[in-house]
Parts: sequence; C-alpha cells; structure tokens
Amino acid sequence: MLATLVRDAPFSAIYLMFYSQSKQALEKSLGQSFLPPRTILLCSIFSGAMASIVTQPADVIKTHMQLKPEVHANIRSTIAGILKSHGAKGLFTGLVPRVTRRTLMAAFTWTFYEQLVTLIVRYTS
Repeated sequence: MLATLVRDAPFSAIYLMFYSQSKQALEKSLGQSFLPPRTILLCSIFSGAMASIVTQPADVIKTHMQLKPEVHANIRSTIAGILKSHGAKGLFTGLVPRVTRRTLMAAFTWTFYEQLVTLIVRYTS
C-alpha cells in the first residue's frame, strides 16, 4: 500500500504540473483560451511521459515489494537489492511499456476531460 501511494501520488502531481505548464504556455503562445484536441493530446502525451520517467523507480520498487514480500520487507532493502543486482538501470526496468501505457491512458483521459469542459463552457455561456 505504501509503495503504491509513493508511486501514484507523485505521478499525479508531476503529471499535473507538466500538463498545466505546457497547456498555459501553448495557450499564451497561440493566443487561444481553448486549445484544439490534438494540442491537448500532445500536452498530455508529453506530461505523461515525463511523469512516468520520473516515477519509474518507485514503480519498480513497488513491483518488487509486491512480488516478493518475503525478500523485500521495506523500501530501503528493496532499493538496496535492486541496486546490488542490477545497478541503477534496474530502477528503470520496464520503462518503455509503462511510459506507453500511462501516457496513453492519461492523454485520452485529459483530452476527453478538456473537450467536455469546452463543450460545457460553450453551451452554458
């Protein structure tokens, strides 16, 4: 539970930070308050990839702890075991599939959300 929380909370915070910043920068540079869906999708893909890369070590640690709880009793021993067995690159095992999955999920979710908000604003204004 703790390992999942350590992975998911930072992912969401980092994703939201990258997403908000990239969206604001594009809105300002394009002079638009509502961005087209393809632009929102690109902001989402970029943000998902960045958040996935940053939180990948926490995901690897969580996975090790869940698969072998008798060997990996706590976060510290899990990190030590991964570094001893695989070196620092061991913390990034499975990065490509995770980046792909998390990025696509977040991109479609946020694009849908932004389009829904745009529709609501347009029809209630």
